[in-house]
Amino acid sequence: MSGITLAGTLTKRLLIGWIVALISSVAGLYFSFYGDESHGRGSEARAR
Repeated sequence: MSGITLAGTLTKRLLIGWIVALISSVAGLYFSFYGDESHGRGSEARAR
């Protein structure tokens, strides 16, 4: 969707789409890995 709105040619649309997808994937992996809490302590600490 972002490639369609930002570019006119098919090549530029594909590049923008791939770049946005790559950045989103890397950000998701990063926040999933570093934002993960331990399973045992996280839920118990919030319940208190």
